[in-house]
Amino acid sequence: MKPELSIIIPMLDERRTLPSLLENLASLESSATEIIFADGGSTDGSRELVARSGFRLLDAPRGRARQMNAGAASASGEVLLFLHADSRLPENCETLIFSALERESCAAGCFRLRFDTDHPLMKICAFMSTFRVKRRQIAFGDQGIFVKKTLFCKLGGFPDIPLMEDYRFSEMLVRETKIAVADGFITTSARRFTNGGMLRTMWKMQKIQHFYRKGVAPEELLKLYRNVR
Repeated sequence: MKPELSIIIPMLDERRTLPSLLENLASLESSATEIIFADGGSTDGSRELVARSGFRLLDAPRGRARQMNAGAASASGEVLLFLHADSRLPENCETLIFSALERESCAAGCFRLRFDTDHPLMKICAFMSTFRVKRRQIAFGDQGIFVKKTLFCKLGGFPDIPLMEDYRFSEMLVRETKIAVADGFITTSARRFTNGGMLRTMWKMQKIQHFYRKGVAPEELLKLYRNVR
């Protein structure tokens, strides 16, 4: 049976986050869904964990965009969902995805965002992420971008840049379709905010977006982003 949905997870040294992710994915697995890990060269035991899970594991050139494109190239689903390794999907994600696409008569979308903490600042950050999609049609990778494979192939996949590939891909999408917001929530780790200081990290992320819109090359933005992670 051909899968309706393909979930693609780019991975690099994610051993600490994988146990809970694999448990989450196991609860979703059905004959209508395939799950593909695209590994960029993990050396921390991540590959072994995925191999034992029984999910598909691909070798891919390092780089999030390249890994996601490699996973998409081998996917069979009608719709592709790109999932960060530190994010968790709602149990009924398949139904939510196809309902959103049908409701909005479009070919792409993402989930509402929430973080794995109740801190007020992170609740505000999550709210603004959903608002950004509805107002400006820009979705980020931690929101679980999904797209019909026919459109993904037409656009040539994610742009081969080291940073802001999700932002640029959103810009590509809106020339062809609306980006819908599914009713359910994707839960994403707040680790980069807690590790780097919440306000400091939020400010730097806004700064990166501002510089990107001003035309600064992603290669230059990557230097600033490394201080955020």
